[in-house]
Amino acid sequence: MDHPNRKSPRAPWANYEEGKYFITVCTKDMGNDLGEITEGKMFLSRIGEFLRLELENVKCHHTNCEISYYVIMPNHFHMILIVGETKSETKVNHINSSVSKIINHIKGAVTKFAHASGINFKWKERYHDHIIRNEEENGKIRDYILGNVANWRNDCFWR
Repeated sequence: MDHPNRKSPRAPWANYEEGKYFITVCTKDMGNDLGEITEGKMFLSRIGEFLRLELENVKCHHTNCEISYYVIMPNHFHMILIVGETKSETKVNHINSSVSKIINHIKGAVTKFAHASGINFKWKERYHDHIIRNEEENGKIRDYILGNVANWRNDCFWR
């Protein structure tokens, strides 16, 4: 689809091939397809469980990245994605992946699983990214991710 007047939400000065990023990806129409929160605990649906496996095994497809923290919520997920040199990276199998390639792979794998399982599921077309500029910011985002389930009723994505 051609969008000639659509402005890119990406920072023009960043190449998105290395750095630390806070990523948020939402389900289409904010449907609670990934699970539910009951008594302060997240219970993953089949799709949510498959997403968890994709997040935990991201290095199987993208060797130059790691996810340091993530949380799966009923209708979205957050993660801190590190792209570029990672502590567990091997130079032999280095595959250069950008943030968009990694996100598109995760979203595509989950969508393919859902459709193969007969589940009507879609992601929101875009995702939100924020370049993490320092350790103080990283700590605040980490704390937000770790406390997200407990704060679900106050979350801007709560439905």
